[in-house]
Amino acid sequence: MLIKKSTSSKLEELMQKRFFPIKMILIFLIFYSILFGALPPTVLMELQNNSKECFEIKVINIKNTTVNEREIAVIVTAIILKKYRSDIDFKKGDAINIKYNTYKAIVNQTKEIAEDIEGPLPIPVLEKNKKYDAFLKLNNDKSLSPNAGCLSFIEKVVKN
Repeated sequence: MLIKKSTSSKLEELMQKRFFPIKMILIFLIFYSILFGALPPTVLMELQNNSKECFEIKVINIKNTTVNEREIAVIVTAIILKKYRSDIDFKKGDAINIKYNTYKAIVNQTKEIAEDIEGPLPIPVLEKNKKYDAFLKLNNDKSLSPNAGCLSFIEKVVKN
């Protein structure tokens, strides 16, 4: 015996099918804004404090590769000058590889860096022969990567 659907249930089913894509778009936009929104400084500082691999480093080599119009893949080779903490047996004088992707700042039509950028600040691209405090995490391939977003590398100021 077949049960015939009522008109109201057919209408509900049609509305659900019609609004499903809209619901999915809204859910995507909400998650996108959460994922790519800027983290407050307190959260970034907490990430620094919880970084398992924390060193003072000196950059000896850097390789930048353009991934697309805005994204840059960075591979840094650095020497550990001082070990603050580490879950691994790193020690002073060890060479480490740090891999990460970052992005170029948005430039407006007057070729100035836009000041009202929404979203997270980019992880800085390190410079050869400069010293930094590095807040890192270990990757599966035994390389290291930034652990505290834009505050993963703090340049050491040299006193004269």
